[in-house]
Amino acid sequence: MNWVCGPELDWRYLKYILLGESDSYNRFSWGSAHQTIYFPEVKAFHVLVPPIAEQRAIVGVLGALDDKIESNRRLATTSELLSRVLLEAVLGDSSEVVTLGELVRFRNSERRPLSALQRAEMSGARVYPYFGATGVFDYVDDYLFDDLTALVGEDGSVVNDDGSPVVQLAWGKYWVNNHAHVLVGEGIATELLYVALKRSDVRPLVTGAVQAKISMGNLRTLELELPAAVAREALGDELRLILGRMRRAVDETVVLQQTRDALLPELLAGRIRVRDAEKVVEGAV
Repeated sequence: MNWVCGPELDWRYLKYILLGESDSYNRFSWGSAHQTIYFPEVKAFHVLVPPIAEQRAIVGVLGALDDKIESNRRLATTSELLSRVLLEAVLGDSSEVVTLGELVRFRNSERRPLSALQRAEMSGARVYPYFGATGVFDYVDDYLFDDLTALVGEDGSVVNDDGSPVVQLAWGKYWVNNHAHVLVGEGIATELLYVALKRSDVRPLVTGAVQAKISMGNLRTLELELPAAVAREALGDELRLILGRMRRAVDETVVLQQTRDALLPELLAGRIRVRDAEKVVEGAV
């Protein structure tokens, strides 16, 4: 493949150049609180680009992955909203208040924190998400859980601006540190528990002057508004379907992002042909 510098540059291809070379360009950034790359540095960047037809072919391959990733993100967001609307609709027919401790089993004893050094020293493939209070912030080479749970922030960032708890739905194989409570529903679908938690108010349960905390004892006392017992099973089944679609979309997005990130530097450097990359994308989407 003959690579040339020329005036024809597809702006979409330029976007992928910037994404692919972001680490290199960040060396030119300034500022401690807010990183900035100034115009003289931008003007000094040099890029090698293929002919315009090749650029557009590469954009087509990477763009197909990005389009599917965005579609999955919309599906995940819509599924979350639909689950909330569905619960609200059922609550409008009949509801009752139930204490959280009556509905869940805490699996906190199975958690185990790992220091940054311990995680860095892991020798195996670090493919399992490592959850904290607010989300995944690392990957490790082993797992503690292999099922669906609701994670509620225990300390640090534990409450959102509207008073609802910081809660996550976790599934597959993963590790949880000691900054998030691990809950599974008992007599109630964990999916329904998750959606009900997201509309609850935990501000009265928060303690700690320096660092916010919701203890297990306090969390057990949280009162949740739920449909009457006779309606919970049917609603739980519906939420399993809705949030199951969300989970599949999220899982697929992880694969698509990994595929895109692997193809991006290879295509930009000309180490893989577009037609070969297209076959990879066909298998991914």
